Amino acid sequence: MDTTSPTSISAEGDSIKIFLRVRPPDPSISENDFAPRVLDVNTADCAVILRTKPEPKVFTYDNVADADITQEAVFSIVGKKIIESCVAGYNGTIFAYGQTGSGKTFTMLGPSENSESFQHELRGVIPRSFEYLFSLIAHQQELHGSKKQFLCRCSFLEIYQEQIFDLLDPASQGLHLRENMNKGVFVDGLIEQVICSPSDAYQVLIMGWLNRRVAATSMNRESSRSHAVFTVMIESKEDAGGVQNIRTSQLNLVDLAGSERQKDTNTGGTRLKEAGSINKSLSVLGNVIMSLVDLSHGKKRHIPYRDSKLTFLLRDSLGGNTKTRMIACVHPDSRCFGETLSTLNFARSAKLIKNKAVVNEDVHGNNQKLQNEIRRLKEMLESLQNTPGHDPSPCDLKTLNSIDSEWKKNFVDAMYFREQSDNEKKALQDVVNHLQELCNKKDTYIQSTKMIIKFRENLIQTLQQSSRTFSDVEKDSLVKCLRDEIKVLRQQLENNPMLAKYAGENKHLRSELKRLRARESLGNIHNDVTRIAELERMFKELKLFKELSTGSPCGGLRGSPLKDGLSVAALEKHRREIKQLQETIENLKQQHSDMLKNADNRHMELEVELVSCRKMIAELERVLEAHQLKARIECNALKDRHCKTLKVMTTPKMAGSTPSTQDQSVGDVFDLEPGITDCILPKDLAEGAHDALMEEIRTLQMENVKLKERVDEYEADMLRQRQQVEKLELYNTQLSGVLEKERVENTARRNDYTSAVNTLKEEIDTVKNDLKLLNDENTDLHLVLKSADKQLKEEKETHKAAQLGLSQEIQSLENKLSKANIDLETTTRDYEDALKELGALKEELETAQVTISFMENHALELEESRNQEMRKRERLEQEYRALKSSTGELDSYREYKEQAKASMDFKEAELEAVLACKAEQEKMIVQQEKIIEDNKEMISNLMTKMHEMKTSLAGSEASNMTLRSELENYRQELEELKREQEVTSAELASSLQELANMREGYETELERKNFEIANLQEDQDSMNNTVFRQMETITSLQTQIGAQEIIIQEMQVCVEEYKHKLVGSEQSLHETIQRYEERLREVNSQDENADSIKKKLHQKNIELESLHQSHKKLNLMLLEYEQTRKEKNEEYKHLKMQLAEQDRLKESLHKSRQEAEELQLMLNSMKSNNRDVVKSLENSLKEKEEQLKWEQVHKKSMENELSQVKEHNQSLEE
Repeated sequence: MDTTSPTSISAEGDSIKIFLRVRPPDPSISENDFAPRVLDVNTADCAVILRTKPEPKVFTYDNVADADITQEAVFSIVGKKIIESCVAGYNGTIFAYGQTGSGKTFTMLGPSENSESFQHELRGVIPRSFEYLFSLIAHQQELHGSKKQFLCRCSFLEIYQEQIFDLLDPASQGLHLRENMNKGVFVDGLIEQVICSPSDAYQVLIMGWLNRRVAATSMNRESSRSHAVFTVMIESKEDAGGVQNIRTSQLNLVDLAGSERQKDTNTGGTRLKEAGSINKSLSVLGNVIMSLVDLSHGKKRHIPYRDSKLTFLLRDSLGGNTKTRMIACVHPDSRCFGETLSTLNFARSAKLIKNKAVVNEDVHGNNQKLQNEIRRLKEMLESLQNTPGHDPSPCDLKTLNSIDSEWKKNFVDAMYFREQSDNEKKALQDVVNHLQELCNKKDTYIQSTKMIIKFRENLIQTLQQSSRTFSDVEKDSLVKCLRDEIKVLRQQLENNPMLAKYAGENKHLRSELKRLRARESLGNIHNDVTRIAELERMFKELKLFKELSTGSPCGGLRGSPLKDGLSVAALEKHRREIKQLQETIENLKQQHSDMLKNADNRHMELEVELVSCRKMIAELERVLEAHQLKARIECNALKDRHCKTLKVMTTPKMAGSTPSTQDQSVGDVFDLEPGITDCILPKDLAEGAHDALMEEIRTLQMENVKLKERVDEYEADMLRQRQQVEKLELYNTQLSGVLEKERVENTARRNDYTSAVNTLKEEIDTVKNDLKLLNDENTDLHLVLKSADKQLKEEKETHKAAQLGLSQEIQSLENKLSKANIDLETTTRDYEDALKELGALKEELETAQVTISFMENHALELEESRNQEMRKRERLEQEYRALKSSTGELDSYREYKEQAKASMDFKEAELEAVLACKAEQEKMIVQQEKIIEDNKEMISNLMTKMHEMKTSLAGSEASNMTLRSELENYRQELEELKREQEVTSAELASSLQELANMREGYETELERKNFEIANLQEDQDSMNNTVFRQMETITSLQTQIGAQEIIIQEMQVCVEEYKHKLVGSEQSLHETIQRYEERLREVNSQDENADSIKKKLHQKNIELESLHQSHKKLNLMLLEYEQTRKEKNEEYKHLKMQLAEQDRLKESLHKSRQEAEELQLMLNSMKSNNRDVVKSLENSLKEKEEQLKWEQVHKKSMENELSQVKEHNQSLEE
């Protein structure tokens, strides 16, 4: 009996927890190369302070860490709670987010130098999570023993350019995402490996990490070019009293690729394409989080999970059944100011998302164990009822009935009080939630007003900076006006009418609560309190009675307490002994059955081994006989060969040295003695024969070794083939047994199918007979109705005409309403898109303003340094004038004069380069002015769109009014028709019932449409309010653009002043050069002052070089600002393209909905036909017969395959 236990939702808040970490310093970079720091970390308040002007920005998160935090501390803050919840049955996710080079991979994995071993101190979150996970599993197994079992499986994938690759399978290409009701979203074809220890997990991680795509950029030596997801599936099974509790959880460890800019990373080609796909997926992730935040605020939004494979895979982690932790990695340098600001904003918005984590568990019970428990309890009841002294008397039955009635009354009262307390708690919780929502709304309103005041203060500061050219009176008047506006806004904040209204309502509600509480009678409260106290006392008495009572209530009333206690103790002892005996019996039975199964399996294996060994022995005997024959043949061959060699060696020597044997033939000599060593030879011939024999023996030994190797290989191959043949024979025998079983089963199935077919045929015959009877009855009824139809035709025709008119009018109204609804939907969608565009533009403007302010401050600092350098120049000129008074001539000083002339020429060339840079800056300023004009045109386009939306809304209002008037007219006409139908209701009872049903449907539809119209009016009012707010925001944006124009004009004025200053400095330099030349002619005789003049000129050259460097830095800052503006324009165009694609998708969805409605109508028409049901039954019978035929064909094919395998085996044996 399988049962699913109620899922327990986590008690703690499941919002996404944010941990912000500042990038640790790189030891390979020197301190001089670091850019100035932009972030300050306050770990006590969990806040990050961004250094912006005029006021710094403060961001608060769940946890904040500076660059000096250790990897172990990061894991203890982020990973421990998630892994503990995963062991408890919850899903968990940890992912790192940030720009490229901010330390995401270092946080998740560790340093890249030690990627092949994870035993060092700098290992990241992923390896530490493996260690902690298996330590928790070991602790659970120590607590529960063999009752609780764990199984861990892992997978490793990457998402590269919107394609999924399995990192554990290098040959995988383009895996697909699938969705299942039970599994959720999963990757089809992904390899899952079982892990039993941290070392197994390390091996899987190393194997996958080596296959990941990594490349070098200018910001990072090993930059991740894809999103990596390491998933651990944890399954636990616990046996408790015959019930199995199975829990499954999933741990996702995600290392996201970082967002990057082309100007920072200097990428191109494939690296640039990779960066584009990375930025696209991260932008989709941002859209998903923003839409989830809107949902949490009560707005209706579509969440675009399917726009990216990353968001679709992590759907449960973002607003689903998962506990999620995000590590936001930030770079502290001023060069990464824009990316750090966007990361901080992203983390702040992700903090508002709330998930609903649930324990994933299933409870399964063993039928046999539960049935045994029920039998045991029944036997105990029968034994207690049959024991003497337990027969209930009638008085005891009366007392029992009275006690039962009292207990029922007490139980009803207790349940009533419990329901009352629960209802009160729910009401209070609803009130608290409502007040919390009001507080949140007011907080957002206050924040928006504060932001408006901040913008106004920025305006005042910019005007104060630009008011240097104004007179004092104008300055005072402007300051007074702005201060008056600030006071008015602050008074509005302090004396907000809505806040005063809510405060008054709160006071009124509190007074009503006091009044209602005072009205309640003290007697009822006292009665409730006394009743609750009585119920508690009775509950305590019941507990004591349960501890002292026996099994039955009658024995408890009649027996003494001592006897009852003894009997209870004895019963409990017997129960325990019986349980232990039953458990031991079950264990022994299981062990016995396991032993029998193992013995049978072992017996079968031994039999197979015996058969194979016998066959091997017979084959080895045959091989031995063949070897013996082969050895004899080889010996004879050796003898023949030896004789031949002796012939060859002895014939020429015998002719020259032994004349007595000259006439004797060699063949006769060898025929006399059959042995090889019996022939007697002279010494010379013996030595030659010996040498020849030794060479022959060596060659024969080499050939013998080669032959032995070939024989061994041949024997090994033969043994392998024979083993394969034996295995195939065993497999054939098993298949034959399986086939016989299947034949028996198929015969049984055929019999079942034939019986089912016969029963179905009988049912069909009965149905046909019933249909015939019904048809006969229908013919009789038709004959009866024909006479009635003749009388009702005239009245029906009149009613039909009226109904046709009504239906046509109602259809026209419905068409008009549908058109109005479609128009409203399109307008709302366009309005929402415009709101999204405005929000994006606001965010871009805010970031641009912050970056511009940062750049302006940097420019001011550079101007201050330039002024200091000018002061130093003036001091040098004064010192040079003081040197004019000294006289004398020096020959060595003439050489110095020539060097000074060369240096001054070089400085003049540098000044010309500076002037060229100034011209380029002027061009850049003109381009910025063009960009600002484009922004103005965009805002004007948005204004026109808003006016068009207003006109469309007005048109929809007019159409709604006309529809209302028409609906009222049609209601009056319907009432008149009702009166006419009441007159003819007695004659046409059946037709009137149908018309009444039709009327009820139309009335409900009219009420629904009236309700929809009211909702549309409310939506229209809200849209008008939002349009008004957007107009206000547009005006604020226009003011901000005007402020930016003023700032640009100021920058132009500064640049012109700087030009004039440069021209003046050039003239002064020429004059000083002339003076120096004159002074050099006059002061050639002064030896003592020459060294000091040289040093001062050298210092002056250094100062000029510093000025040139500062000017170059300004040019670089302006170029970076232009590039950012260009990138934002490109992003805006890309967003427009995405909106166009969304509109196309909406049109396709509308078409698909229409097709679906048409298909639904077809299905309804098909369901109405009874004949189709009979045909479907006949088709099912045919399909079953075809399945039987297909199974027969499949069996024949299996038999043919078996015969082919047997023939193949026979050929192998031959």
